[in-house]
Amino acid sequence: MVKKFLLTIAFVLVGAGRSAAQTEMIVGDMNHDGRLTIEDVTLLTSTLLGERDEERQVYLDSNVHEYVDLGLPSGTLWATCNVGASSPEEFGDYFAWGEVKPKRTYSWALYKWMKEGYTSLTGCSEYTFEDGKTSSCWYENGTYVGKNNKTLEPADDAAYMNWGAEWRMPTPEQIEELCDSRYTTTKWTTQNDVGGRLITSKANGAKLFLPAAGYYGGASFYNDGGGYWTLSLGDQASYSAFLLDFNLNSIVKTNAVRCYGHSVRPVRTSKP
Repeated sequence: MVKKFLLTIAFVLVGAGRSAAQTEMIVGDMNHDGRLTIEDVTLLTSTLLGERDEERQVYLDSNVHEYVDLGLPSGTLWATCNVGASSPEEFGDYFAWGEVKPKRTYSWALYKWMKEGYTSLTGCSEYTFEDGKTSSCWYENGTYVGKNNKTLEPADDAAYMNWGAEWRMPTPEQIEELCDSRYTTTKWTTQNDVGGRLITSKANGAKLFLPAAGYYGGASFYNDGGGYWTLSLGDQASYSAFLLDFNLNSIVKTNAVRCYGHSVRPVRTSKP
């Protein structure tokens, strides 16, 4: 019904004698050839309805966020761009782990989850586990007093809060799956003059590009590979979180200081 309605609008606009440029503003020259054709309208309706673009192997959700199906065993669908970006090559915004808004300085003193009076990594007041770091604020007299909450709640998830309820930051298991040689291949490449990692599905040939967006430590920007947050604290201490880290030579899951500013690449588990 929706598709029939959209097609009807398109034919009415063309029949009314509008120029292609005028009609493009309403329907869209999806093929970018300067003409409004039936193919344009078909592609537009597929986009609006969240259907597959067979050539590019990507989908769109109702909020116009593209994602790709790599045929992974978990069914995870990966967004094609970072939060704050409008294309795969754009770096987008940077977030401290557990924060949902970008900022200018990424330090412990300005970190959201700091206990009052603390300005160092030992002051994380939320999202902690029993890690043996007894000099920290999540221990009192050698006894763990934290909440043992290691996974971000939706309200503290930059993907969920910026893109909507269907999106989350990936789990450590999802980034491991993404780089698992049984399911994908990964190589360093450039896309529109931007360096990064190209991940290709062994199941269906679909591709995902992750730009090497660098990161922020304090107010300084470090152009050092790419780092993408997961939902979970790391396994070393409560002041670190798991990160997908890559450069020219490698791509690995690692622990990273959680007050630093890294990229977020959303995932979803179902199609709209």
